Amino acid sequence: MDRPKRLLGTAGKKGCKFACIYCFTHDPDFERCPLLDSKRPSKLIAESKGFEVVQPACDTELFLMENWRDYLDNLVSTGKVLSFATKATLADADIDFLKRINELLVSRGSALHVCVTIVKLRDWRDLEPNAPSPNERIKLLRKLWEAAIGTCVAVRPMIPFLKDGELEELVSRTYRFCYGYLSGPLYLTRRLRKYLSDNGISCEPVKKKAGWQTGAPELDVVFSRNLEKRLAELARGAGRKYFESNLEAAYYVCQQRTRAPKKYPIWGPEVRRERVATLYIVDPCTKQFLLMFHRNLGAWLAPGGHVELGEGLIETAVREAEEEIGVSPEIADLHGYLSGEGKHFRCVDTPKDSPAFCTVEEFIEPIGGHDPHIHVDAIIVGFADSRKLASKRDASEVATHDWFLIDQIEQDIETFDNVPAICRAILSALD
Repeated sequence: MDRPKRLLGTAGKKGCKFACIYCFTHDPDFERCPLLDSKRPSKLIAESKGFEVVQPACDTELFLMENWRDYLDNLVSTGKVLSFATKATLADADIDFLKRINELLVSRGSALHVCVTIVKLRDWRDLEPNAPSPNERIKLLRKLWEAAIGTCVAVRPMIPFLKDGELEELVSRTYRFCYGYLSGPLYLTRRLRKYLSDNGISCEPVKKKAGWQTGAPELDVVFSRNLEKRLAELARGAGRKYFESNLEAAYYVCQQRTRAPKKYPIWGPEVRRERVATLYIVDPCTKQFLLMFHRNLGAWLAPGGHVELGEGLIETAVREAEEEIGVSPEIADLHGYLSGEGKHFRCVDTPKDSPAFCTVEEFIEPIGGHDPHIHVDAIIVGFADSRKLASKRDASEVATHDWFLIDQIEQDIETFDNVPAICRAILSALD
């Protein structure tokens, strides 16, 4: 397949308030790409003819522009893939606007492609003094993904002095909310040279043509091939892509967003699997279960979530229960098995050394049009007193929480079919 062609452009003023020291726009010899934000739609349509991808903010932060919505509205009229990177934070109304932009593009066989740039998780402010934190950017990545917008993580530039485990942690925290990752060399700007010198960090630069700059000048860059290779391995291990360029990523996202939904065998090995742990809290005296009503899912569930890098199953389950409903129950040494299965869940073998009551695979339908996946859910059982109900909860996700008997769970409340099945199995093990 031929590589897509791209129209490089920019907008607003050179540079941005984030003041990243690796940003090449602050060097005096930097020449900007053509300004597109001042052009009328008829001009943009004419200039983008023959191109498949438009990169409208290749040397600035799009969302810091006062008129960025008007700019995107004009660009949508070209019908091209719109691709840009960001470190900004956005309000929910901004996400809704981007969602509508993307829906319009997808209806015309195109798409919106947003790269969220995260180059370091630790000591990041040394390099990006005024930028939002990596945690804020990961939150944005998730919001965009759940709004059905095609996202990637740009670990670009690749920082050669990353600390051990940073790439592993980054992929662990982001792979669920993106199509893949891309990287690139570190350009030695004046401010970056000073930072390296002040901190006694030595690098071996080579000359590289900057094809995205006017005149394609040769600049000093530092490649981190081993780190790029490691990122590619981590991406593939998480069921994600590693892209050689932003252009390749934009084209892939467009293909994914506009193709007919792919049909998978529901439990097929090609369906991506994610490790999660769920804490079923039961009062062994009253046989009641503590459940929470999830705002986004509109269902009563047990607290739980994804197993983070370096966490054990019990650690994950307890952390999620504390965060979501403010409860730290006594962990029970209880083991059992589900006798049946449902349309979207099944019991699978639990390792002998696992603290889990049982292990359940749960098929998760595509969210926002993205790929389906399977939660490999370690079910942990905890004991608590049903006469007590913590007042603390994560109000952003949990509307309320309460204790329920098994008959209520099976007949009266809105939940998923795996929940009463698991509760029934736990009660059988307690008898």
